Amino acid sequence: MPARRNIYAGPSSCYCVNERLGCDVYGVTPYNYMWYLAQIERDLRRGWTYDHSCRIIPMTPDLARARAIYLIALMKKHVGRVPQEVAAEIRRFAERLKLREPVAVTAKARA
Repeated sequence: MPARRNIYAGPSSCYCVNERLGCDVYGVTPYNYMWYLAQIERDLRRGWTYDHSCRIIPMTPDLARARAIYLIALMKKHVGRVPQEVAAEIRRFAERLKLREPVAVTAKARA
């Protein structure tokens, strides 16, 4: 079974390898979580994202919400704490995604 890759950050992440983004971002912190939220929102707008094998998959509002909320657990793992205001902001972001219409774009393989 191939190793699970990070999707958004790190030198071997899907974003770094395929889009040259997030190569120098390491871990979710109270200082960089907005960057992750911006990438999640970007994926939702374009209608696709990557899985942990760097394959293109559809990005749905449900997946975007799940990834946003998961940032709270990752931040706790990476820095040991999650400031209340950061957790609240992430939850507000995830709640706003419920208002989005499902994206009607089909994930397309990269040429």
